[in-house]
Amino acid sequence: WAPNLLVFSGPPSQRWYLVELADALSSGNGFLTVVSLVRADNWTAERGTSISEAMRAYLKKRDIRALVRVAAVTNPLVGMREFVRTYGFGPLLPNTVMIGETENPENFESFAGLLGEVHRRRCNLVVVRDSVRETPVSPGSRIDVWWAGKPGNIGLMLALAHLLRRTPDWRSNTLVIKMIVTSEDKREPAEAQMVSFIKEARIGRSVEHEVLVAGDKPPFEVIAASSRDAKLVFLGMRTPDDDETDVRYADYYRHMLEQTEDLPATALVIASGVVNLDALFDDET
Repeated sequence: WAPNLLVFSGPPSQRWYLVELADALSSGNGFLTVVSLVRADNWTAERGTSISEAMRAYLKKRDIRALVRVAAVTNPLVGMREFVRTYGFGPLLPNTVMIGETENPENFESFAGLLGEVHRRRCNLVVVRDSVRETPVSPGSRIDVWWAGKPGNIGLMLALAHLLRRTPDWRSNTLVIKMIVTSEDKREPAEAQMVSFIKEARIGRSVEHEVLVAGDKPPFEVIAASSRDAKLVFLGMRTPDDDETDVRYADYYRHMLEQTEDLPATALVIASGVVNLDALFDDET
């Protein structure tokens, strides 16, 4: 599996963490397209060309190889949905869309619609939250991947974490799969499940694992305490139901923002399919 990333960064300097993360994932492994959407009332052909040239120069100066696309839209979130529907070069269609979070409640419904559109197009989705804590902790050298013990997002999260650790800036980071159980008597079966999963995926030498007992604590309180000093945290999001309204999914997105506000930089992930971990980790076994 290799990423073909479509990244909605706007001007790269405004959300550089998005471009930097996407470049680490795609460098030597896939394709990267960086998109900036400009409101139509401020658009001219000359301005579009100027923005494109400025973005290319900015990326080139930082040694990032990417395609650059600039488009005029009446509404940024609606424009993103249209871009997801139409962008691609023949068989080279994006398989992963990366966007930054929105924290404006007025945009939650439209943002939920965008997430649903990405899912319907069978693209993977990564919503990146930069750290917003009032009392930031110095980032450690660890990538935490939280697993609920079910198939779905875990393969993509591990694939993304593995690709990051192939790059110089992330190579020294430890990769840890973490799971929460509600009581001590469930720890041993969870440990056995994780060991079996790691063995079947052939990633034994690449990851560590940990099972935490929540007891009466809410799961996200346990996650926040365990991952507060991680450099990056991967968490799975549920997919929108086929008949779910944007309003209802927006409530779920709001809940995820509230529950993850104390975490360091976090990638909220929805996988569109199963990632073949056997092939991905074959070079390390």
